[in-house]
Amino acid sequence: MTINNHVYPDGNEVHIIDIVYLCNDFSGELTKQVSEVSDLKWFKFDEIPKELSPPIKPILEKFCNERLSISRF
Repeated sequence: MTINNHVYPDGNEVHIIDIVYLCNDFSGELTKQVSEVSDLKWFKFDEIPKELSPPIKPILEKFCNERLSISRF
């Protein structure tokens, strides 16, 4: 689990708690909270977009480097 604080250029401050799960098998459908999410989908690690939300990027990079021994960004 990682806790990250971020202030956007417009002054909005967010406190993000990320919990990452690894799985090899998944069933069911992803369900988004329409008021908060515009798109929701799975990515393979080598297909993660480089244009991510600023507070998410360092957390995902740290995870990829430490757990997967790969550099994505």
